[in-house]
Amino acid sequence: MKLLSAYQEAGSITLNGEQALQELYARLARWCDDIASHQRAGEFDERDWLIKRSITLLSLIDNLIDLSACSEIASRILALHRFALQTLVRVKAASDESLLEGLAGLFVSLGEIFALMGSARTAAVGLMPPSTGDGEAAVRDQA
Repeated sequence: MKLLSAYQEAGSITLNGEQALQELYARLARWCDDIASHQRAGEFDERDWLIKRSITLLSLIDNLIDLSACSEIASRILALHRFALQTLVRVKAASDESLLEGLAGLFVSLGEIFALMGSARTAAVGLMPPSTGDGEAAVRDQA
């Protein structure tokens, strides 16, 4: 039963890294709305649990960001993560849901960035000539 619950909570499973990040950011955006709902209802234990999950998920995503590919973009994404983490901590400490304003939109935008990166990668792969199995022959053919 526990595995079924975990699967249902995970939603669809994907092997595409950018799509997976997009789904995780969408989940974080939904959790922002849930955190605000729990705050308004006075359900502080549930709110705190979701804040903790959000912080944990953001920390895990931090480890997935590849700094070697494009360090400037990666460092800006990590700076946005730090902002989101600080905001979540302030929401918990101050019990002020107004601090969440715009955070869900930030997560949606981050998801869209990774969706565009994934579609750009797919388009680039679509432009590549078919592989013959002989890497050197493919390079010679392009020259």
